Amino acid sequence: MRNKKIRSMVLTAMFIALMTLMTFVPQIGFIQITPVIAFTLLHIPVLVGAYLYGWKYGLVLGFAFGVLSFLRALISPTTVLDAMFVNPLISIVPRILFGLAAGFFFELLRKFKSIYVRWIFVALSCAVLTIFHSTLVLTMLGLFEGPGIAAGSGSTYWALMGTIIGTNGVSEAVVAFILVPLICFALMKASGQKTIEKRAK
Repeated sequence: MRNKKIRSMVLTAMFIALMTLMTFVPQIGFIQITPVIAFTLLHIPVLVGAYLYGWKYGLVLGFAFGVLSFLRALISPTTVLDAMFVNPLISIVPRILFGLAAGFFFELLRKFKSIYVRWIFVALSCAVLTIFHSTLVLTMLGLFEGPGIAAGSGSTYWALMGTIIGTNGVSEAVVAFILVPLICFALMKASGQKTIEKRAK
């Protein structure tokens, strides 16, 4: 039990270190597509950690995701929207909710006895949770900065949000659909696990 807890804490620390690297090395964690839009991969470690170790670790990694997004906007902004992510309600709160939701959602998947059925639902869940993350962030952004963004874009903010979710959000969801199950499977195989284990309390 103690070894499992130590292993999960070490892996979580490694994920946070990886996320920090992805955040501040250009074009790795936040891939700038246009002066307005950046494609992110930081949701991948959050989903992997939440799947492997449950909602507490999902919460921690989601918080780390939010703090890193906040620091990036504060220290090294690259898009015109980055300055708006200095608001913790936009950069941090949605990511905490995302990590928490991922952890609880994956807990439900333990009810599937077939490992093959479980992996299918894990992949689908990762795609849905990624869209959920994009929607949360963009909704909070719209509540605080929507009128200003709309004035600069020549369109309503909510129409613009739908376009971003349909392009960026879907692309990030596809990446999560493919990568998260593969990474989780590799990590579980390396640690000798065949199925999801009970989490250390």
